[in-house]
Amino acid sequence: MSDFDAPAPGGVAAAHWQCMGAVFAECVTVEEVCLYGSRARGTNRPNSDIDLCVTSSTLDFIGLARLGEALADLGLPWKIDLTLRRTRTPPVTAQPEFNLAHQIARYAVPVFVRASER
Repeated sequence: MSDFDAPAPGGVAAAHWQCMGAVFAECVTVEEVCLYGSRARGTNRPNSDIDLCVTSSTLDFIGLARLGEALADLGLPWKIDLTLRRTRTPPVTAQPEFNLAHQIARYAVPVFVRASER
């Protein structure tokens, strides 16, 4: 197995992350994408979906749907679920263990971070 095919975050080959990264890079409003869910926790099965949290202060749900379509067009063997958040800081809640934002913050594995322009 070459480094290009070696498993990367969530048991997904680096080549697949590179393809997804190219899609994220094309969407200029995407600031960061994190893997969460079973693949981030290491409890996934081979056919588990890929849960991704997309951080963007300006992306709307139509844009998120288009991003999902572009990812689906890659023909990867997994379903990809996208969640949109506006900020990287999760809200504080009384019961964080039941809060999706808290779970994402706790287990998130960054898979794409847009380089800041200077």
